[in-house]
Amino acid sequence: QFFEVYADKVQQDLKRRFEECDTNGDGTVAIDELSELLWSVGITPFDAEVSDIINEVSGGEGFQSVNMEQFKRILNDVVLGRSGFSMREAERVREAFRRHAQGGEVMF
Repeated sequence: QFFEVYADKVQQDLKRRFEECDTNGDGTVAIDELSELLWSVGITPFDAEVSDIINEVSGGEGFQSVNMEQFKRILNDVVLGRSGFSMREAERVREAFRRHAQGGEVMF
């Protein structure tokens, strides 16, 4: 029961922060607001990363905002799953490691 209460509190806090950044009340947070929102939860992304991440969770290019469900995906998939890297950045890092790997070991 403790975990359910804690998870509920976390969700409430995220929703509150999201709504604070949704300045026009349309249920979405724009790129610049998303950077501020991520910063408020301890993440400092570059603008290009934010754009990549929005495109990733929105399913295409050209999106300029995210809704609450997409924001939750950002936190779960991008922040927790890839330490804040966009999919494109994560693939670049993996490729760099692959290029420098010899015999299954990563060489620096």
